[in-house]
Amino acid sequence: MPCLAIHLAIAKKYLENHPDENREDFILGTIAPDINMPNISEYINGVTDDKNSHHFGLNYQTEDLIEYMQKKVDFSLFFQNNDINTTFLRAYFLHLLCDYRFFGEYITDERLMGLSFREAVRIGFNDYDLITPILISRYNLEIPEQIKDIVSRKGEGTLQLLDEDLVYRFIDEMAEVNLDEEKSKLTNNIKR
Repeated sequence: MPCLAIHLAIAKKYLENHPDENREDFILGTIAPDINMPNISEYINGVTDDKNSHHFGLNYQTEDLIEYMQKKVDFSLFFQNNDINTTFLRAYFLHLLCDYRFFGEYITDERLMGLSFREAVRIGFNDYDLITPILISRYNLEIPEQIKDIVSRKGEGTLQLLDEDLVYRFIDEMAEVNLDEEKSKLTNNIKR
């Protein structure tokens, strides 16, 4: 799953291309899966205040980080309970798409070679702490109050799993997705 700064950069670029979306609702939907949002069930069906339910996936146990991240998101369960007919739900869906694609399509097995699950998570979170201030500056991100404490952590050293150019490409590509087309592809695959 990408860090919150990556999600915010994607949301900002997405909103530049979709000015008809409500900015405040879109930003909230973008960060909602990763925060302890009070009363989240008022915005989205099928989740509880327990953050483990926010990605609609299973609490899957594995030592393979890519497999874990892809099992963490369950689009069939998301679409059983929701549609993408509000700004909040569209942003929430975009967040889930980003989480699903980040590991496997952008962060590949080669980058994780030889790392245990626990080591990959530790290095990944340090990379997130390192890249967050870079993204805040590059994209002139406004940080919502709910996550200021989370994004203010400082990493140590240099990026190990992430590559700045790869992250920029991911942000650009995910900001361009057509959410209705993505929903159609996913729901067609679910029905088969």
